Amino acid sequence: MSTRQQLSFSEPPRTPYDAGLPETLPDALPRTARDWRELHDTLPLAELRELSARALPPSPDGALPFAPLTFKSPDYPYALRAHKASPPILWHWGDASLLRRWAVGLCGSRNASPQGLRVATEVGEQAAGDGTVLVTGMARGVDREATRAALDAGGAAIGVLAEGWERWTLKGLAPAVADGRLLVLSEFRPSAGWRAWQAMQRNETIVLLSQAMSLIEAGERGGTLDAGRRALRHGRPLFVLETGTWTVGNETLVRAGGQRMDHAAMPTPA
Repeated sequence: MSTRQQLSFSEPPRTPYDAGLPETLPDALPRTARDWRELHDTLPLAELRELSARALPPSPDGALPFAPLTFKSPDYPYALRAHKASPPILWHWGDASLLRRWAVGLCGSRNASPQGLRVATEVGEQAAGDGTVLVTGMARGVDREATRAALDAGGAAIGVLAEGWERWTLKGLAPAVADGRLLVLSEFRPSAGWRAWQAMQRNETIVLLSQAMSLIEAGERGGTLDAGRRALRHGRPLFVLETGTWTVGNETLVRAGGQRMDHAAMPTPA
């Protein structure tokens, strides 16, 4: 299988930033989070991208738990802004300044072995000890275990959703958000339910927000393998962690350029 074939994906591609820019846009620029929510659920993505690029950041809107980061917002991540298909709005709940800190991504099996979950805990604890922000999809299994461990150890984490924030149900994390140690993000329309292609697109956002990626027990197919391939495509260092259960997906990623590690190694800031 060629590298091009290995790195191909089946979900719908993101719309390029400059594709189909409209001749007319709403005259009144939105100024509140509520305005942006309504626009995000109704405007075509091309129009939304253009509006996001020229509109002022929104005024605070305490009525919504999530607030929007537009292209004009100072906290919108540079790594996403530079991407040709960057999300026009990044909804966030928590301290957006976490996006400016050194971050390492983690993705792993939803059905990890007990040893895999133990390594996930070690990854979270190590990230907290090193002052590294841990970026995960907060899915069941490895992601959630590592995020919990990082927060329990006093560290910080960023969770990237695969659905719109209105549809997200795992909201018992308010104390960590209030402490400024957890930031939850969604790039999807607020009313969007979970979709497989959105989970894959979310993986790309995790990779772009991270300086390196670690993986635990990648399957022969699925999200963890996808995240590893995206990390390699974007030139991120990829650490495939040994847990005692060496999977087909792990071997695939090591052969493609990932580094096999026999412990919960995490890169640290220089």
